Amino acid sequence: MDARPVPGRRAGADSLRSSGRAPTAPTARAAVFGRGHPAAAPAAAALLTLALCLWRADGPVMWRDELATWNASQRSVPELFAMLGNVDASAGGFYLFMHGWTALFGDGTVTMRLPAMLAMAGTAACVVLLGRRAFGPRAGAAAGLVFALLPSVSRYGQEARGYGFVCLTFAVATLLLARAVDRPTAGRWAAYSAAVAFLGLWHLVALAGLAGHAAWLVARLGPGRARGDERRGVRRAFAVAVAAGTAPLAPLAAVAGGQRVRQIEWIPRPDLDSLQVLLPRLAASGPVAVALAVLALGACTGPHRRAVAGYFGAALLPVAVVWAVSRAGDTSYFLPRYLLFTLPAWAVLAGAGIALLADRAAAARAGGRADGRGPTAPRTAAPTAAPTAAPTAAAAVAVSLTLVAAIGVSDQRQLREPGAHEQRDYPERASISWVDYQGIADLVRARQRPGDGIVYASVDQRLWHTDTGVEYYLRGELRPDDVLSGRSGPDRDDLWTYDCVDSEACLRAADPERIWLVVIVLRGVPENPFAGVARSTARALRQGYHVVESVAVPGAYVSLMERGATPPAPEDDCDSGLLARRWGTDDACPGTGASAPGAVNLPAREGR
Repeated sequence: MDARPVPGRRAGADSLRSSGRAPTAPTARAAVFGRGHPAAAPAAAALLTLALCLWRADGPVMWRDELATWNASQRSVPELFAMLGNVDASAGGFYLFMHGWTALFGDGTVTMRLPAMLAMAGTAACVVLLGRRAFGPRAGAAAGLVFALLPSVSRYGQEARGYGFVCLTFAVATLLLARAVDRPTAGRWAAYSAAVAFLGLWHLVALAGLAGHAAWLVARLGPGRARGDERRGVRRAFAVAVAAGTAPLAPLAAVAGGQRVRQIEWIPRPDLDSLQVLLPRLAASGPVAVALAVLALGACTGPHRRAVAGYFGAALLPVAVVWAVSRAGDTSYFLPRYLLFTLPAWAVLAGAGIALLADRAAAARAGGRADGRGPTAPRTAAPTAAPTAAPTAAAAVAVSLTLVAAIGVSDQRQLREPGAHEQRDYPERASISWVDYQGIADLVRARQRPGDGIVYASVDQRLWHTDTGVEYYLRGELRPDDVLSGRSGPDRDDLWTYDCVDSEACLRAADPERIWLVVIVLRGVPENPFAGVARSTARALRQGYHVVESVAVPGAYVSLMERGATPPAPEDDCDSGLLARRWGTDDACPGTGASAPGAVNLPAREGR
């Protein structure tokens, strides 16, 4: 599959047979990308990726999953392991890394996201190396730049989660597999096996990528590429390496499997439509996905058919495996971000397509064909062909990359908006609002006094990590006491803090002069500050406090309450149907009605 030969074959003969090129063809390719240092193209792709990831990296507000990362990373190692026994075991490796990272470098928004940025930059460098091995220097350089320009690379490079680590590990594992096949040694297979173990440690679903590696290997060891005994030896070594890499993950898989209903039961079972929309969601851009597919398919018309088949297998077979398992089983794992690790293969294919386009443009300018067949320029024209063709090839590459960058600009901007990280199925728009945790914290910071209390009163506020979000954006500062807090997450060996059972007793015990009431509102702006508040909590608050001001921010309604009873609300303000269906309780007051006396309903706060 790679341009390098399988052991036992002569390099020159293998290269000519696999490429179908005349011996002078690689010279024209080197004229554009091969003259510099071998590290130049990987470094350029990595730096571009890092620059794009750093661009407005603090624009999107930390969202629920990132807040879970921060929550977990702030615990001691024993507390973290205790939590992983109950929730998020599949993310435990990443949480442990972030525990050490934040201890060393802090927990600012950009700092929390920097590991993912660096991982994506490293992935871009690996993509260059993969493309170079399979299709040559020009294809490798183009592939790395295509990867850097994908909107989803910046999107998940700016997220404090493990998806960047998964992409990097899969790309590194593919490189290590290629090296082991080129020169099978125990050390090289051991390195590949270690990469497989880390791949599963970062995310168990990413082990579906091993099916892609198997497809890659079949294409690499096709007929005519190696002797039968050599192929059998490599396949056995591959199987042993995979077994050695996955065996240590068995305990993790067992624990995580027991948590799957609690954590991912919300993921819908995929259908054929899920496959149709997957590539736009992987690329985080419809137009860029189309360009990616066209360039990848264009690579099929070139001479490196086996290499193209191998990388299509690496891109598509993991998707097929996860889709089939999600269809057949009782749990769905089919989520675009879980399959983000297939993007390096797509980028390699796109780079091959761009290189082929450049070759053909250069050959047409020189009077020949890019595949070395058909009419060619007269022999007397050879001395001037390369100088003429090289700028043409470079221009073709530049134009292709510019088009990929241009059609993704709108999505790149959208993905840096404050609420972008809640857009799970981007480029499709979410039907509910995002929660502006920073906006809530800003309101509290501007008006709070020592001794204030805060109530996160929505029945589902723990699902939205409201308390964690406000705590994060007020970390290191004065912040109100959570007066309804019962057992904390670390005390419960869980992510979430549970509210106390008796709201009235907890309010009496805390006895704050003022209370900040925070209610999650995902659609519209409620007229009633108590909409969505548990009935018992609303009753306890009304008995001792009245609302003096209410402000809407995206995804939430924040009210400041002071001592003094609130007149009772009409009974029709407490329609509990929605929450009863969702949570199995009628102890809620989610309806809307007249604003409480003294409330000032300000316009919804615009996103920053």
